[in-house]
Amino acid sequence: MSCLVLKVDMPAGVIIEDACKDAVILATKLGIKIKFEFNDKIMYAFPYTCIESLIEAYKESIKNNSNFVCTFDKTY
Repeated sequence: MSCLVLKVDMPAGVIIEDACKDAVILATKLGIKIKFEFNDKIMYAFPYTCIESLIEAYKESIKNNSNFVCTFDKTY
């Protein structure tokens, strides 16, 4: 996997499920990490990340009052 990270902006009104899905699809197509913000949370999507795992990590970050969301459920 490349060491590059691409920062993308999510438009207002996007729901977390769509934001995670789009970020993972883009990460997988480009073979790089995608960084984006969602409701003041810094999020990272990796190629082939399970979208549901990333959504759950986001929900956990709300419970834990964390500003950083990432999941490492795949090996490269």
